Amino acid sequence: MRRKRGRSTTGIALSMVMASTFSVPVIAQTYVPDHEQTLTPAGARVLVQLEPDLQKFVDQLQRLPGQDQNIPVRITPDLSTSFIWVDLGLGFMPKGQMDFDDGLGEKVREITQELDNYIQGEITFLSIRTRIGGKTLNEWFPPIYILERERKEERGSIESEKTRRVQSKAWQ
Repeated sequence: MRRKRGRSTTGIALSMVMASTFSVPVIAQTYVPDHEQTLTPAGARVLVQLEPDLQKFVDQLQRLPGQDQNIPVRITPDLSTSFIWVDLGLGFMPKGQMDFDDGLGEKVREITQELDNYIQGEITFLSIRTRIGGKTLNEWFPPIYILERERKEERGSIESEKTRRVQSKAWQ
């Protein structure tokens, strides 16, 4: 029996159509950064000019217990990541603060929202982020899974040290 030639080309054409149809959603899901979502040097210059206004806003904020009265504010645009960093002085962190709570989170949100209101529609950026005393909030208050991992690593290093000491005594 001889096959007709048309069937094989029809099968190939059908498989190509199906392959291209089902690969479109995968292509559509890939992230392609938008060139308009970048912070420009001109935008960075505008941010520096807004720093006194944000400082005035922070000076007028009601303080949490343990916060300093004078909290310096600096706006640091990062052109490479398009992040706008709001650097707050160490006095923003309430003395004795051990855990992140809603009060501190609300104060941070108020400051970043105020800056966002100043630049809304004027400057294109990816994110406004906050540092307190040079550290991010994740550095001050690491997420629970990071703390658990560090504890496991610490326990593992203690156990390995004990093993080394036992082994070194056995060789003596």
